[in-house]
Amino acid sequence: MNKHAPTVTARLEQMFHDQATCTPDAPAIYFRGQVVSYGDLDETVERLARGFSAHGVGPGVLVAISLQRTPWMVAALLATMKAGGAYLPLDARNPPERTRFMLDDSGCALLLVDSASPPMEGFGGVVLELSGGALIQRASGAPISNLAPSSLAYVIYTSGSTGAPKGVMLGHGAAHLVRWAERAYSFEQRARVAATTSLAFDPSIFEIFMPLCTGGAIVLKQNALEPFAPDEQPTMLDTVPSVLAELCRMDAIPPSVGVLNVGGEALTSALVREVYSDRPAMVLDNHYGPTEATTVATVARIPRDLTGEPSIGRPVRGATILLLDVAGEPVPEGETGEIHIGGPGLALGYLNRPDLTAARFLQGPAGRLYRTGDLACWRDGALHFGGRLDEQVKIRGFRVELGEVELALMRIPGIERALVVVRPASGRSQLIGYVQARRALTPLTVRAALADWLPDYMLPARIIVVDAFPLLVSGKIDHGRLPELDDAPADNGPPPSRGEKPIIHVFEEVLARRGVGPEDSFFDLGGDSLASVQAALRLEEMLGYEVPAALIHQSPTPRALAGSLDHGRVRTEGHVSLLAPGGPGPPLFCMADLFGHPFNYLSLARRLSAERPVHGVAPGPLQRAFTEGGDLPSMTRSFVAELRGARPQGPYLIAGYSAGGMLALDVACALEREGETVRLILLDSSLQGRRPSLDFVKRWALAQARGVFAARTLGAAAERAAALLSALTGRKARGAPPDWIPRSQVAFAARMIRLSAAYRAQAFSGPTLVIRAMEQGPLEQLHDHDGLLGWSEVLTGPVVQAPVLGGHHDFLREPWVDETARAVSRFLSSFEIAPQGRRLASGTPQRGRPLYNSGAQQETRRWPPTRP
Repeated sequence: MNKHAPTVTARLEQMFHDQATCTPDAPAIYFRGQVVSYGDLDETVERLARGFSAHGVGPGVLVAISLQRTPWMVAALLATMKAGGAYLPLDARNPPERTRFMLDDSGCALLLVDSASPPMEGFGGVVLELSGGALIQRASGAPISNLAPSSLAYVIYTSGSTGAPKGVMLGHGAAHLVRWAERAYSFEQRARVAATTSLAFDPSIFEIFMPLCTGGAIVLKQNALEPFAPDEQPTMLDTVPSVLAELCRMDAIPPSVGVLNVGGEALTSALVREVYSDRPAMVLDNHYGPTEATTVATVARIPRDLTGEPSIGRPVRGATILLLDVAGEPVPEGETGEIHIGGPGLALGYLNRPDLTAARFLQGPAGRLYRTGDLACWRDGALHFGGRLDEQVKIRGFRVELGEVELALMRIPGIERALVVVRPASGRSQLIGYVQARRALTPLTVRAALADWLPDYMLPARIIVVDAFPLLVSGKIDHGRLPELDDAPADNGPPPSRGEKPIIHVFEEVLARRGVGPEDSFFDLGGDSLASVQAALRLEEMLGYEVPAALIHQSPTPRALAGSLDHGRVRTEGHVSLLAPGGPGPPLFCMADLFGHPFNYLSLARRLSAERPVHGVAPGPLQRAFTEGGDLPSMTRSFVAELRGARPQGPYLIAGYSAGGMLALDVACALEREGETVRLILLDSSLQGRRPSLDFVKRWALAQARGVFAARTLGAAAERAAALLSALTGRKARGAPPDWIPRSQVAFAARMIRLSAAYRAQAFSGPTLVIRAMEQGPLEQLHDHDGLLGWSEVLTGPVVQAPVLGGHHDFLREPWVDETARAVSRFLSSFEIAPQGRRLASGTPQRGRPLYNSGAQQETRRWPPTRP
């Protein structure tokens, strides 16, 4: 233990810049098919920092960040620091009232948003939409230099026992954590670090800054359960034990992971055994450290032959650990004391809370110390965790003060007294809320009121309303006489249907409770965003087809979800299914995708439902014949006949995503030949049967070669070359579907791929919207040889182009789908269509020219950035 810990001597953004200067061509970020180099990221950071400086960012200025998890988010963090400011992360999943409190309490001067950010009503500072081009290109001057490492770097809000979250102010103490990790892990181990944690949660500091300051790369994901692509394989993964247990159950830990770091919750010996089984080369490290001590204060390398429960190890380099009794004296080895942490990683204090800062940060003989409230003892040279002094708990790794939840309950009109306790359930902790009310309240209404203030991980999984609490003689609540959890099934009307039973089974398994009824809401039963992802994945395993997690949010009861799945699934008795009922506009018909079903349109359908109904069109009764060698004309004729049965005359609105674009164009042409008015929407669908010119192929090959050989290290160049070769080899294997296609759809996907390669499209003269996902890999760039994804010779009518955020597998999902829906809505309303099918337009747009411009958004997502 170091009695005199070193001070912070470096700033995070400067450490990154120094690394970028040394390895400008090395990969810094892997993100959905993109590879962002250190040089390109550093250039973007420099130019963003100038723009931020021009808007008043400097020392002591807080910048709130509400951005999607993209490379721009990472650039914004570094640029804020480079301009001298500090960042405050906002989680879009938090209730608006909680976000408004954080903005007001922090006094942020600047708020960074993007197209997917929720509205921030009442914010009095400057709001900048980070759409890249405008902000960067007009920036001038230079950010402040010679900034102190001790200045504020970021503020993270954690749960507070007084009823409101508290902001923890941290400087650049993570620099010492970076230097420790650089020595503790080899470069091979930290070469690709998975960044899966929300910025509002302090492990994100380690995931982002450690690799970027030591020459490694981050693999940017939405969460730890998002699958890794073949070109993303991480070498290091950080998570909490509850999520790790789910990854083990799914067998979803990539074989490339050599180091697995866990923290935030107690690690059990049973989970250790499960992790190490069949993973002979993996290293498992148990991290301990509160936000106030920069994430990691101690670490334990967990042995494979572990006996007993895992320890939390020894202090990292530079950190001080003291175990003190109530009198502030050190305790002997083997006895329990409160953990006090010292060293350069300590927070500067609590924002606007000098009283709390004075109470928790002490000045002692060993220097400044933070009182953690955690108990531990030294045994056999290692620190063993022993619980809490207060009522703080960890839920999914997040700190939760039970007092804050209880005070939030007391704010609900009618509640006289409240108690929140923790109960184990399926290997994770759950909050149970007991309330005494003077008027009739139901658990559902209480939980709904709480959701206006508390984030989902702080919401009790169960609410139990009592007439009166059992009391001890002292007047305190007698915990031993509290009512048992009522697992009796609710009276939900008719018994579960055949389609509802598997959903009920999954809900009960994921939520660790019995008696779920057909009308019980997943979220009212205690589900949260992470649990919804787990439930969706288990339903996919059980049902054999894709179930988007967003669908559980939209249809949260077993009965509603079964109905949504029934509408969207592949039909056997017909082709047309209703995805979303809607307004008075003409319906939109969405053709089956590579899976043979219209599930990918579900989120888009719900956003368009205010304007019009949205239907899915699937092979249904023809699927088997089509898979076994049926032709496209027969399918098209059957589709057109059923569309005419559902809507005898036009106008017809036809959409096709990915491989479904081929079906959409064929149906649109068939209807047009019959004299109908048709509007076509191609959603990131390329016409692969049209070959690019030789000149284009040469330019494309040269660009790819430059991308490969620009890497200064042989390893990076080899990786890029191997990834490109793998993609090209896969393209040559006609009829070989990607390995992520569900087994039940492999044959259909293979047939679609073969037909797409040989498809010779007919000309279509109606208005067409071509939506292009802005994140294009090498093959997508090759297919986009004409700027219209290969369709330029086929689309002879007016064409609207709309580049949208996200990659090919993202732009129809949360949160990117909002922008896609806006583009579709604008297109469908840009022409007035008469009921008889004649277009009444004042003028005809020029073919191939956009009717509206999304250029600024396109610039936002282009890597490398445009040179000044």
